Amino acid sequence: MVSMHGATGHAWCANLPHHLTTLSTLWQVDIGDAFPLSYNYVCRATRRADGLPVVIKTCPKSNEFPGELQMLRHYAGRGAVPLLAADEERYAMLLAYVAPGTTLHARVSDDDTATTIAAQLMHQSISPAPLEHTMPHSNDWAKGFTKLQTKLGPDCAPFMQSDVAWAQQIFHELGNGHTNYALHGDLHHDNIIQHGSEWVIIDPHGVVCADLAFECGAFLRNPHDVLHNHHDVVTLTQRRIAIMSEILAVPAQHIALWNFAQMVLSAWWCYEDSGAVDDNAMALIAPFRTVAQTYH
Repeated sequence: MVSMHGATGHAWCANLPHHLTTLSTLWQVDIGDAFPLSYNYVCRATRRADGLPVVIKTCPKSNEFPGELQMLRHYAGRGAVPLLAADEERYAMLLAYVAPGTTLHARVSDDDTATTIAAQLMHQSISPAPLEHTMPHSNDWAKGFTKLQTKLGPDCAPFMQSDVAWAQQIFHELGNGHTNYALHGDLHHDNIIQHGSEWVIIDPHGVVCADLAFECGAFLRNPHDVLHNHHDVVTLTQRRIAIMSEILAVPAQHIALWNFAQMVLSAWWCYEDSGAVDDNAMALIAPFRTVAQTYH
């Protein structure tokens, strides 16, 4: 919290015991152990009225919190962890407890099976965005390319200028239309967890886009360890795209193009956050470019 938020994070941590006591009284729950997470404080709790296990998730003031809350309300439990209550002023939410809570990455080793599960959850959960919302549009994310060019100059080094230009074009050509879909925005293997015999989505960013194929990008560039150790990322990605395209009934070309464009943007975000090149992120641009060119 301190490394992310500085003095604000330090003050928030100091106030955390009082903050949790307030939420405990508000929602009539007893606070339990915290989960080993970093960007948010997430802990177990027990509802006093009926002993129901629940989860509290809270954080310092965050630009991401409103989008996550709006997406969870939009999902309304449809393929996602149910939202039980929220306090927007305190940046806190009360969620259903998911057990055993094992991630898709940890539980399913067969890649085709994992891809099928993720695509089925996308199919179950994606629907048109509500008329009233404040979630960012994919066009807002695309502003990152302008920041890249401003920061790095017209040649875009260490990125290839042609990659940046093509990624921008993809965002512009595929992201705009009459119908906008409400999407998770970061739906990868660690944001899909086991609930009994089923799977549910957690931790949405909340983003809208006219092309629901946009949702596939985060899954395709994960898990990092699998991709970076795989002998043929191109073939693996093409196989994943074929599965997703069939289940979601969207063109494989769109999935491949979004995957490439989002990888360039993701690599820029890594650079922007740290001021240094993330070799692992940069290494995925070339194979994803090859896949996109195959469908283009």
